[in-house]
Amino acid sequence: MNKYCNQLNVNFKIEADLTLYKNELGRNHKILPNEILGKEMNDWLFELGLKVELVEFFYLKNKQHKPHCDSVMYDSGFGKINYITGGKDSLMVWYEPVGQDTGKKMENKLARYRGIDDVNQLREVFSKQLQGFYLVNVGVFHDAIAGDDDRYCLSTYIKDSKSDVRLGITQLQERMKKYII
Repeated sequence: MNKYCNQLNVNFKIEADLTLYKNELGRNHKILPNEILGKEMNDWLFELGLKVELVEFFYLKNKQHKPHCDSVMYDSGFGKINYITGGKDSLMVWYEPVGQDTGKKMENKLARYRGIDDVNQLREVFSKQLQGFYLVNVGVFHDAIAGDDDRYCLSTYIKDSKSDVRLGITQLQERMKKYII
């Protein structure tokens, strides 16, 4: 299994019209209700002993997100499920630090994370065009790059349904192994 992203072979779809959530600035971020994922996805997660903590919406066009790590500890392997649609030729890119700079610790209302100002301190290690459902490692530096085509992403924080704890990429890969392509 790839340590950066794994495509998921699932039979459900996101029925919501994601174009309703975009702005005209070429980039935005919102928190959406868990119900946007649909009953089938929530039922599937429940069968795996998982639940949705939070759903983030990202819209990107002719922009690049700043490389960041969704965890204060680099390489923690924090995992999310991303659903991506649109964004022809867009990429998700993963990086590793090349020097001592592992970014500065930052915090928002969702999580503690690391951002890095000098992109020369990062080396690209993997990139992929993503469409559909993917298990993604956001516990390492990553970003998304989009061109002229609108790119929409629902990024889902997943927790264990019993312990109520967020899971790492390897834990999620183990639970979802029969769905990983």
